[in-house]
Amino acid sequence: MKVFKAIKSLVSGLLAIAIVAGAAWYGWQLMQTPPKAKRKPRTTSSPVVSVVNLVKRNEPITVEAFGTVIPARELNVRTQVRGRVVAMHPGLVLGGVIKENDTLLSIEASDFEIAVRRAEAALAQTETEYKVEQ
Repeated sequence: MKVFKAIKSLVSGLLAIAIVAGAAWYGWQLMQTPPKAKRKPRTTSSPVVSVVNLVKRNEPITVEAFGTVIPARELNVRTQVRGRVVAMHPGLVLGGVIKENDTLLSIEASDFEIAVRRAEAALAQTETEYKVEQ
């Protein structure tokens, strides 16, 4: 029995040594022979494009954007006399374009004429009072 145990232990030990030696040899073989990448032949590829003949034409340009629009110039319009507005330039809107020397507003003439007559009457009265005082 002792002999049987000794043989069994010897076989087990030799088997363990053989497995470890085999694993070491296999690892060494893997390290010595790394995989080699195969080179593929170079292929020249051209981008796929389409060619059209150039034709001159008017196309609308649309720009979509977010933000605040700031005008190049800003204008405050005030009248010198009071009166009812009877006509307004069509470009007198937000973002409108008005050319130089264009009439912006037309005021009803009767209101303006009444104001002129009142001013002339006040001037005549003041001149008369001035002459009386001298």
